[in-house]
Amino acid sequence: MSYQLTDREYQAALKLNADYRYQYFTKNIQKGLELFVLKNSEGILFMETEGDEENSAPINVIPVWCHENYAKYYAEQNIDVAGYEPQSISLAIFIERWAENLESSNIELAIFPLTNTDCNIVKAKELIADLNLDDEIA
Repeated sequence: MSYQLTDREYQAALKLNADYRYQYFTKNIQKGLELFVLKNSEGILFMETEGDEENSAPINVIPVWCHENYAKYYAEQNIDVAGYEPQSISLAIFIERWAENLESSNIELAIFPLTNTDCNIVKAKELIADLNLDDEIA
């Protein structure tokens, strides 16, 4: 149920900084009602980031994208994820089955990364709140 993505929009989004990509991501998740992860035969791509100022421990994250083409772009640009393919997750399934598990496992989301360092990292519940979903979807 992916939304239609024009080449012009695709190219423009790749030039956005992390904050604007986060806004773009949330807007398009509302349109397409799905998000994308990268997956291979061993499972979903997890990454580890450096801790922040408050917590120096590494943070486990799952990178997510709002369209399959952006996930493919990331996989093509990062040799470490060769062999990974985009996998769609409906927003309803993400909210119902994933969000609570991610929270309880202290796993956060890397939103629309283009490189391994250029993205916003948020908790699943923070993303859901930022989506401003009405009661029908949530």
